[in-house]
Amino acid sequence: MASIFDMLRLVEKSPEIYLTYLEEERGLQLRSLMVLITGYTEAVRAHGIKEPFIDFNGEFARYLRTRFGWSTSGGAIGAIIGESPTADAAWERFWPLLWEFEKSLNLPAD
Repeated sequence: MASIFDMLRLVEKSPEIYLTYLEEERGLQLRSLMVLITGYTEAVRAHGIKEPFIDFNGEFARYLRTRFGWSTSGGAIGAIIGESPTADAAWERFWPLLWEFEKSLNLPAD
């Protein structure tokens, strides 16, 4: 079963294909990624597509809040941006945290 994690692997590999901004604009790329994730989540919900959970943003934010005690009022990406010294650092931090989150879910293999 394909999932949001499969889509995000594609984004990590080739962000310039999926996100509006260039590498030099990591903060804007992260915000564009937030919009992409929200759109994906809403499309899944609207079309009744099976996903591990219906609220990826909320689940990832809860994971970060539980793991680090971060404020997640701005969502998971907002929390990572807020806890990172630069947008580049936030970008580099996002991906390992995402894959750690995925691993924590113990999802069945395809």
